[in-house]
Amino acid sequence: MKKGLLDLAQIYDFKNDYTGLDNDRVEENIKLYGYNSDTKLDEKNKGYSPVKAFFNLRFVVMFAAAALSIWYGITMTDSIQPIVTGSVLLLLAGVFAATEIIKNTQNDKYFFEMKSRSKTEFRIVRGGEIRNIRRELIVPDDILILSEGESVPADAHLLEIKDLTVDECIFTGSKTPVSKIIGSDSVNEEIKKSCIYKGTKIVSGLLAARVTATGVDTRFFKEFGAMKEHDEYYTTLEKAVLRISGIFTAIAAVMLIIGVFAFINMRVDIPYTEIIYNTFYPAAAFALCFIPSETASLVRVYYIKGALKLEEKRIWVKSLKTIEYINAASCILIDKSGMITEKNMQIADDLTSNPAMLTNVSVLSCKRDTDDPFDKAIILNAAFRGTDTEALLENEHIKEYPFSDTEGASGNLWTVGGSRLLCIKGTPDKLLPLCDVPNDMLYKVQTKQVSFAKQSYNVLAVAYAKLDDDAGIPEKISDAHYSFMGLLAFENQTKDYIPAAIIGCRKAGVKVIMTTGDSPEAALAVANKVGIKGDRVITGDMLKSEEELDLTDVCAFARITADMKPDIIRRLRQAGETVMITGETASDSDLLELADIGVSVAKDVVGAAFEESDVIVGDDSFETVTDIVTTARQSHINIKRCISTAITALGTMIIFAVFNILLGTEFIISPVISSLLAVLIIPAACFIYFENTADIRNLTEPSVYIGSGHLRLSFFIRPLVQMTGLAAAEIIYYVISSGNAAPDGAGALTELTRSGFLLIFVFGLLIICISNLGRNTVFDVFRAHQTFAWMIAGITFAFSLIIAFVPVVNTALGLAAPDILSLIIAIVITVLLQVPAELIRATMNRLNNN
Repeated sequence: MKKGLLDLAQIYDFKNDYTGLDNDRVEENIKLYGYNSDTKLDEKNKGYSPVKAFFNLRFVVMFAAAALSIWYGITMTDSIQPIVTGSVLLLLAGVFAATEIIKNTQNDKYFFEMKSRSKTEFRIVRGGEIRNIRRELIVPDDILILSEGESVPADAHLLEIKDLTVDECIFTGSKTPVSKIIGSDSVNEEIKKSCIYKGTKIVSGLLAARVTATGVDTRFFKEFGAMKEHDEYYTTLEKAVLRISGIFTAIAAVMLIIGVFAFINMRVDIPYTEIIYNTFYPAAAFALCFIPSETASLVRVYYIKGALKLEEKRIWVKSLKTIEYINAASCILIDKSGMITEKNMQIADDLTSNPAMLTNVSVLSCKRDTDDPFDKAIILNAAFRGTDTEALLENEHIKEYPFSDTEGASGNLWTVGGSRLLCIKGTPDKLLPLCDVPNDMLYKVQTKQVSFAKQSYNVLAVAYAKLDDDAGIPEKISDAHYSFMGLLAFENQTKDYIPAAIIGCRKAGVKVIMTTGDSPEAALAVANKVGIKGDRVITGDMLKSEEELDLTDVCAFARITADMKPDIIRRLRQAGETVMITGETASDSDLLELADIGVSVAKDVVGAAFEESDVIVGDDSFETVTDIVTTARQSHINIKRCISTAITALGTMIIFAVFNILLGTEFIISPVISSLLAVLIIPAACFIYFENTADIRNLTEPSVYIGSGHLRLSFFIRPLVQMTGLAAAEIIYYVISSGNAAPDGAGALTELTRSGFLLIFVFGLLIICISNLGRNTVFDVFRAHQTFAWMIAGITFAFSLIIAFVPVVNTALGLAAPDILSLIIAIVITVLLQVPAELIRATMNRLNNN
């Protein structure tokens, strides 16, 4: 072998050796042909730019107000207070910019790491080595190696193949795998048998091929055009928050202009040299009350928290949008075999008049080296009964008849003692019509079959045909006539944790629907045994014959074949369900793609199943799938609380600011106070829910907004009542502290009042946050372990007390220690004014329960 050649003959039993491209040639081909990508990349969504922080309206207004305050202190007055206040405001502006940059860049770091992990890699020969190369970095003339279960990443000409068949349904519409050839095609066809094409899947075998076209030059792109990028930068909820934030930011800009003119009219007696400071500064304070907190980035932090929680359990989501979609999941479709039941089986019972003959025929219906659980159970049972299975399987084997959905049976043709015996096993419904069974015996068999099924047994019929010497070899099982031997009842135990896992799904608002090839009676028995709700079973025949099916209370689909599952997903989605499905192998890739959420539940998932799945699970446990749903639901509930808190805080500031400006007195919410709340206090309050996991023990429901895009107005009722109560408490304190806050502007708003406003706002907001943590009532929070929430609330309130009461600090912020008695009265009022919100919650809970 020449130096630099890769000996694929040793590795894959290929005939030839290959060097592949070197790095220089790869770079050259990328320049010539571009990257192997046909997705429409959204240029706006390539990540957060730190420059955005400095063009944020809040930063601009804070910086301008700070600069103006410092300028005024230096040039217009002998007091140092404006300089100190401006410096504090400048510091807060810097803290705001720094936290935004750090928060968003860290968010991006995780997002792009997640995106990178979800990229599929392919085996490419380069520089005499096999390297794992990401799809987009594959170039023309690369040597590509693919095997069963992998999707084809680019168009390529076949160099070597081993038992290769390819699913080209995307181009031909036929699900029948296509056999491929080496060399040139004898017929001038559009889909060449000597080539493979991007978007197709390898059904079986192994290949080496030379890449001929990538990206926009592939047949896939020419037929279907560009595909939208799968993993969008923003989630649906983030987009909604950004839209609403944009509206309020625009309103804030308008309020800034209105505020300037309003304060000019209020300050007609001010000298011209001071008019800029005395109008823009309070106008900036007024405008800052309308700018929402950076809630979208907080939402992303919560989503990332959810993704990290899943990673701790060896569950990987491909994008943050996946966590969001899981919250809309209303049903999960799982296969009985492997997910609900153990993969190993044992024979629990049988029906036969000749046990020895039944045992021998059933063994001869099995494959020699088999992993099939039915075959293994048959051979093991025969061995326990004293049958020499090895001797039976040493007979001359003539032909194997693999199981097919059409035949519903499998078997083998043997020469035994000079006779040709075709021994088969299969579903009774398919096999019995091929046998001569007397009516009285047929009734007994069918009755026993139903009895076995109701015990959740899998039932197979066994039969054999003795072929005449001059008869040809049957092409398929149904071409022969058989002698019925009996029934075998197989038992495979349900996994111990399945009932608890199904209860967990039900609590999370996700109904479990089972698919199985078993009879309807067996399917219903298994469903009832493991706790799947519903009493209706739909069969494969019903799917074929009826276009309109009522899927209400369906617990299982029985007598289902693989080609029926896409129709099941389609029907469930048409019925308004958001469908989650589990898959293990490459053959499940189409189902994973069709479902709203595809979950790969295999320890070493690769190829097409990996590409089409949204979630990768490190094992095949349904308990882990339940963890996916509950963790995502908890993240979503916490995000809703975070948004509700931000709405309450913004609404309170707006209501009080409008009241203040209509009153015509000195503006109490100074830029420093507004910035302090927006930069430190409100984000801290929004983070109170960060470690909350109490809700996963309670009943939840799918997200209507994520599932349908319809916003539930009921979500806004509680924050609306809460902000009204908190704003009312602020106004009452304002009236008490100012002595006579009449509409004509009588009474002074002092630093004492500002301090009181700050403390009431912080205390009230924290009370609201703690109240929100209670699932049904505020008292629930005391029964749950909420150490993190209490810690954040305690630190935040202690911080507000320090800045209000410590002399040097409060002076720098334009505050003064408030009157304790007035403050206590106001705090009591604040608590009392949150009672209506609790009454509304209790009423809504009663309505939902009824």
